[in-house]
Amino acid sequence: MKLNPKKCAFGMREGTFLGYKVDADGPRVSPDKVKAVIDLPSPKCLKDVQKLNEKLASLNRFLSKSAEKSLPFFKMLKKCTKKSDFQWTPEAEGAFKEMKQSIAKLSMLMAPKEKEELIMYLDAAKEAINAVLMTKRDGKQVPVYFVSHALQGPEINYTLMEKLILTLYRPRTSVKGQILADFIGERPEDGAPDTLMEDREELPDPWILFTNGSSCVDGSVAGLIIMNPEGMEFTYALRFRFNATNNEAEYEALIAGLRIATQMEIQNLQANVDSKLVANQVNEIYIAKESSMIRNLEKVKNLANTFKGFSIKQIPRGENKKEDALRKITSTSFAHLSKQVLVEEHREKTIDEKEIPAVVKEEERTWMTPVYEYLTEGILLEEKKKARTENYVLREIHEGSCSMHAGPRSVVAKALRSGYFWPTIHTDARNLIRECKDCQVHRPVPRNPQEKLTPITSPWPFYNWGIDIAGPFQEGPGKEPKRRNQGTVGGKNKNWVEGVLHVLWAHRTMIKSNNGETPFSLTYGAEAVIPAEIGMPTLRTVKVDMAKNNEALGISLDLLEEKREQAAIQEARNKSKMKRYYNARVRSTSFRPGDFVYRNNEASHAEDEGKLGPKWEGLYEVTEALDKGAYRLRDRNGHTLPRTWNIRNLKKCYMHEM
Repeated sequence: MKLNPKKCAFGMREGTFLGYKVDADGPRVSPDKVKAVIDLPSPKCLKDVQKLNEKLASLNRFLSKSAEKSLPFFKMLKKCTKKSDFQWTPEAEGAFKEMKQSIAKLSMLMAPKEKEELIMYLDAAKEAINAVLMTKRDGKQVPVYFVSHALQGPEINYTLMEKLILTLYRPRTSVKGQILADFIGERPEDGAPDTLMEDREELPDPWILFTNGSSCVDGSVAGLIIMNPEGMEFTYALRFRFNATNNEAEYEALIAGLRIATQMEIQNLQANVDSKLVANQVNEIYIAKESSMIRNLEKVKNLANTFKGFSIKQIPRGENKKEDALRKITSTSFAHLSKQVLVEEHREKTIDEKEIPAVVKEEERTWMTPVYEYLTEGILLEEKKKARTENYVLREIHEGSCSMHAGPRSVVAKALRSGYFWPTIHTDARNLIRECKDCQVHRPVPRNPQEKLTPITSPWPFYNWGIDIAGPFQEGPGKEPKRRNQGTVGGKNKNWVEGVLHVLWAHRTMIKSNNGETPFSLTYGAEAVIPAEIGMPTLRTVKVDMAKNNEALGISLDLLEEKREQAAIQEARNKSKMKRYYNARVRSTSFRPGDFVYRNNEASHAEDEGKLGPKWEGLYEVTEALDKGAYRLRDRNGHTLPRTWNIRNLKKCYMHEM
């Protein structure tokens, strides 16, 4: 920001500022403004009333009860929804003449002096509230400032006391009066003695904290740099896994920096932030109104009180480049940053954290010991041997000599009929049956998919025909392996090389449901002539003109790219519908390295299959989790399986804790 020298004046006793005459005693209204209002004729249309209100608004701080005197004008504007509704009433004419007389006698406002006693008078009418701030000069009370406001809506029904309180707490809508007060404020006399300050303990050189936080779609991020007096920097990056505004992210970054500084036992700290709102709220220049801002501000002040010396200021964003780089540390690397940057994730807002008092654990058993054992280990009985007895009862009912590996409800019902009961019988039965090996390996294979569908689109026709997906199949002892497509075609044994030509021809001339086109037409731009059209001629084969046909084929090849794009769009649309239908039935399951799983016996063929055979086999350990639900496994001997296994063929194994 730069000053315009043509608009600046220094050392003047009197001058015009913001449309007012200002001197050492105070501001007074400009005579031009007074003359403009006095010379106004009576309004004749809606636009004239609006202009009148604009001129009166610039004089309201000099005019007593300006809103109350202007009520007829306000009511007229409220009734006139259209220009044709305008009607200048006798009441409005009387108020207009009275307003002119009051403006002709406007008094000068006095500028208050330092430590001068001020007097405020309040007045409340039915539809307006008024106030005047006055001071004493030469034994007389002179005005400093007038305030007037018209009441609207439910404010009119306030009691007298409520209206007076509203007058006191009416928010200031303009800072022009404050600018005038600052402009005419008196400068201390030269050579005035400095204010004596109390002797303070000498503080060490301050540490400097730089913070920068911002909000984004997938959370909020922040960057911190703490620099000691010698210039050594400590970098720190934060990720907030919760929704927050930019101002809340700035507060979270500042609170995190203050906490780190407290743990480092720093005594004197200077915080630099690029948020003007945060800096001014902490310095009590701005007032926090939102509940979240109030709580954040209280948190900052509590942490600031732990330092012997603390100050905060706002710095331009251009001087905060390193912290801005730390804020982007997740996706960008910067050469000017320190080599080691600590990154921490916060799951919830600092103001939402609950303070938990310290818990002192006593060595001896108290009345709380049984309750603690029940909450942590699920054991209610005082003797743990009885807990083992309960486990024996459930295990015998579930998998003993007279059992059928029933579910938890049947096992609990049988135990209750036999006379057994304890409060955690349902939980114990559910955990026992979940860890039963026989129940796990014979559990039915789930029909619902466990991973979301990943559609695959072929980039161009016939691209996948060179891939051997199936591989060789064993015929039996002493026989050579054959391919899947080495079968019989048409019920007659033929060489598979000859048979595959017929299969390919049929495939390339059939309409595909995913895009509504044949692979042949997407390659050559026209449909192939099938043998049926030769045996039974059609209009296309009878009326063909070879010369025009070649020209038409050339045009079709020129338009082929557009046809392929339309087919690709149609295929993507159909696969998107199929993906939505498929994913609606997904029951998400995932494993981590170190988890134990079973494999689907139908996919692995590790054990004999049969009607009464196990559905699952194993045990295997997950060694690596890949994308799209693929996992690498290791058997009990420590050998890694040669290929990856999809999650649809895996099931979590629950181990019995001894």
